[in-house]
Amino acid sequence: MLKSRTFFLLLSLTMTFAVDAFSYATKPPSSSVISPRKVLMIGDSLSVGPFGDSLQDFLISTFSDAQVGFIAACGSSPEHWLQSEPQFVSKCGYRLKNPKDSSKSQVGRFEDGRPPRPYPVPKLETTLNYWKADLVIVQLGTNWFDVLAESQSEHVMANLDGILDHFAQVIAKCPSHPKLIWVTPPDCYKFRKVQSLVTAAIKRAASRNQFRVIDSSKMIQYEPGKSGGDGVHLATASADEWAEKVKKQLRSMISISASVNSRGTATGTLADYSE
Repeated sequence: MLKSRTFFLLLSLTMTFAVDAFSYATKPPSSSVISPRKVLMIGDSLSVGPFGDSLQDFLISTFSDAQVGFIAACGSSPEHWLQSEPQFVSKCGYRLKNPKDSSKSQVGRFEDGRPPRPYPVPKLETTLNYWKADLVIVQLGTNWFDVLAESQSEHVMANLDGILDHFAQVIAKCPSHPKLIWVTPPDCYKFRKVQSLVTAAIKRAASRNQFRVIDSSKMIQYEPGKSGGDGVHLATASADEWAEKVKKQLRSMISISASVNSRGTATGTLADYSE
């Protein structure tokens, strides 16, 4: 009887260790928690505007001026940043904060009816190799509203899915192994019927490629004449409201430790990317 009990006890322990080993093997690796030292944000016209002003200030205050790069181009979509696609030149505005030379930081917008200088959108592969960021925050997708307003065919949706996968894979294959957080477009009065399609496409890509999403679709409600004048772009008050809610989610993903590195700048820890 004693031998029988001993046998079953050993068998139970063996099965427990086996289950624990399997559970450990299937858990996200510890590398999913990182300490971002270089952050890059990429965006479209919404990031050229006051939303970008707020996010840029937030990132600099969270990390440091030398740790943050920011590039935004009016009219740009994810494909315009890929090396495999033709050069895209923005003629309606840009934001450029060069982390290696703050004197080159600049924002080009319409002033007194005069357009900013044309801005050739840099390619993602080149930008990542130059900056070597380990955290990339993307705010793109707004300019797909026009595409989907014309057609929502399976071919169009499959093309957008492929672009998002390519974009995410370029980031994942970068030698600095950056993590990706994608900020979806906020509520848009002019293209409200198709906005959900862009949000859904980004979320599908996130599931396939293991990156995080900040869903902006319900953070604010676009009110024509109050939120902005064209049904898409935001006036400062609405842009700031959106920015505050995005920053709140970013704070929950990025915790800043009290310790500082050898250069005297704070070290950030990106929360576990497993959902």
